[in-house]
Amino acid sequence: MILFKILKKCLGYILFLLLILFTIFIYPKIGIKGEVLQRTSSPDNKIEFVLTKTSGNATTSFGYRVYLFEKNKKKPLLKNLLFCAEKVDNLSIAWIDNSHLKIAYNEANIYDFMNFSYLGEDNQGLPNRIEIILEKTSKVKD
Repeated sequence: MILFKILKKCLGYILFLLLILFTIFIYPKIGIKGEVLQRTSSPDNKIEFVLTKTSGNATTSFGYRVYLFEKNKKKPLLKNLLFCAEKVDNLSIAWIDNSHLKIAYNEANIYDFMNFSYLGEDNQGLPNRIEIILEKTSKVKD
């Protein structure tokens, strides 16, 4: 009985320690993968898109991902990616206005794309909806 109480007390401390370690080291990295290449704020400075590059391995090329963040926050606004592609040539991303984001590219293997992001009604002054415009541009020939 005494051994059970000691184990129970130690288990509580261990779980508390693991929770602290998770909060410090793992939680801030949830939801975003890769090296941040670009972070650009919307014209009203409330939302920013983040472009990341994930490292390819011996069998795949680099991957590119686009996320939406509320300004100065560590977690994306959405669980889903806005754009995810590999073998990308000449990727360009820019805000058109506060609720329109344009992603342009020459060539890409796109395997995930959302043309809008609904942020909801109760969003502390953020736009309710962000539209994402995907545009394939032509290569400039030499």
